[in-house]
Amino acid sequence: MIRKGRAYSIEEVFEKIPDYWVPRDKIKAKFDGDPIKVNSLRLITFKVTGPRCPMCGIEGVVFYKEKHSKTDNCYHFNLYGYDCDGNEVLMTKDHIFPKSMGGSETLKNMQTMCKPCNQFKGTMCMKEDKGQCAATVTNTVNAVRLAYP
Repeated sequence: MIRKGRAYSIEEVFEKIPDYWVPRDKIKAKFDGDPIKVNSLRLITFKVTGPRCPMCGIEGVVFYKEKHSKTDNCYHFNLYGYDCDGNEVLMTKDHIFPKSMGGSETLKNMQTMCKPCNQFKGTMCMKEDKGQCAATVTNTVNAVRLAYP
């Protein structure tokens, strides 16, 4: 990942992000001269559901402009929080009811989650009212708390 420029506060990024998601709309806002797509489902999820991981409690506190490679022309925002040792932790959007189990690609099925918890959760479900889900939130949260004290 290639990072450019300064850190951006939650407030200065959130004020440019809409509160709703419309697929295929490309709304961009300029940040220090660079146009950034601000209506991605990922960014809207961070704004609407909040920047805190529901499993471990890490909170996203800063955005950085990043791109995947030198040949990638467009920058995007990534949200980061910090663990108890002060290490940066990438925040991700998570499907509450996994796509592999029929979950939708909609805002109501999304939540903010830190990358370690999202990787640990995998395709487990975060809602106990879905009959197909074998895992429960309580068991998952307890396991994460043991793995990331």
